[in-house]
Amino acid sequence: MRCRLSVVIGVFLLLPLLQLTSHGEEPNESNKRREFMEAKLVDSQAILESLTREDFRAMAKHAQSLSLLTLEEGWQVLQTEEYLQQSRGFRRSADTLRKAAEDENLQAATLAFVELTIKCIDCHRYIRGNQREAAR
Repeated sequence: MRCRLSVVIGVFLLLPLLQLTSHGEEPNESNKRREFMEAKLVDSQAILESLTREDFRAMAKHAQSLSLLTLEEGWQVLQTEEYLQQSRGFRRSADTLRKAAEDENLQAATLAFVELTIKCIDCHRYIRGNQREAAR
C-alpha cells in the first residue's frame, strides 16, 4: 500500500513540471522558471523518500526549503489575490509538514504532504488557466 501511494504521489509531482509552458516568455525567463520548478520538485521527491524511510530530519529540512521557496522572486509568477492565497496555502501546508516531522508524527506528515501536493496541482491548474486567458 505504501509503495502504491508513493507511485501515485510521484506521478502527481511530475505532472506540473512536464506541463510547464513558456507562453510569451523570454527564453531566459523560461529557463529560470524551469530551474526553479526543478528545485521544488527535488524537495518534493526528497520529502516523499523521507516519508517512506521515516527520516524526520530530512522531512523537516525539505519541508522548510519548500516553505522558503514561496518567498523567493522566482515563485512570484502572478500578481493576483487568488495566486497570493494559493501561495499562502502552500506555505501553510509546508509548515504543517515541517512541524509534523519535528514532532515525529508520520501520519500527520503524510497527510500534510498529500495536502501540499493537492495545493501544488491546484495552483498549477490555476496558472495554466490564467495563461490561456492571457493568450486569448
